[in-house]
Amino acid sequence: MLGMAALIKPVATRLSRLPFWCLYVLSDIFYFIGYKLLRYRRKVVRENLYRAMPELYRHELLAIERQYYHHLFDLLVEGIKGIGLSREALLERFVCTNPELLDHYHAQGRSVLIVMGHTGNWEWAAGGVGLRINHHLQVLYQPPKDARLNDFIRQARTRFGTSIIPRKNALRHLLQTAGQAPTATVFLADQSPYQLEKATWTLFLNNMTAFFNGYAALAIRLGNPILFPSIVRKSRGHYTITFETLIEDPSSYGVDDLVKAFAHRLEKEIRNQPYSWLWSHKRWKHDFTAQRALGQSS
Repeated sequence: MLGMAALIKPVATRLSRLPFWCLYVLSDIFYFIGYKLLRYRRKVVRENLYRAMPELYRHELLAIERQYYHHLFDLLVEGIKGIGLSREALLERFVCTNPELLDHYHAQGRSVLIVMGHTGNWEWAAGGVGLRINHHLQVLYQPPKDARLNDFIRQARTRFGTSIIPRKNALRHLLQTAGQAPTATVFLADQSPYQLEKATWTLFLNNMTAFFNGYAALAIRLGNPILFPSIVRKSRGHYTITFETLIEDPSSYGVDDLVKAFAHRLEKEIRNQPYSWLWSHKRWKHDFTAQRALGQSS
């Protein structure tokens, strides 16, 4: 049987040649099928929204839910379009409002860590930012098990010079390249950690939440400033990204302090445009009380 990975590249490549208006018609069809008919992960989304914002009325939560699914399927077709999107089109559709902030650190010869969540169009962010800054941009990712799918992802994400680094190799790579040409390393830091015993727990969207903290330990060790990018969707296929310095000197903070600063800023970002976060993942699948009891008994 032909593997799924072998089908993805030719299908996605052909679809990427369609104009945006046509892809958004497909997105509307996917919305109707995925949300209305198949009810894709609707229970997960609804539970996450209720846990995160219990102060909202039911109709308000449902409005965010519907907006989220429209955004989710737009992300799908935008990701496909991104495979063949020209440099000029990407720069027009994904605007960096203040690249001078990164230029400031580059002029000092300083590398930076960009710590962000799954908000806006994070897939376009790598190309859209990498084309505008002097730092060499590198993004951590989790490679899929299928080698052909991994090759396709690497080709798509590195078209404009961005490097992608497997998560398991990140620490060694960053330590080995420290002190060389300045880099900007992107961490998608809102995913559930694999090792709960090493995670940082903090109150996030009304729930005690586990965050992985490897980037925080790395920032302290290397002395790299931590930047937070705010990605705002202006309209279909149009985004802006604005950077701010979250922590200038990480060496004067503890690991948990850095993670909590990120979680607090990410929550503010989500509340400003709630439909744009990735609500269809089980963010609160770990129980803080049970984990604390386990830690106390060990």
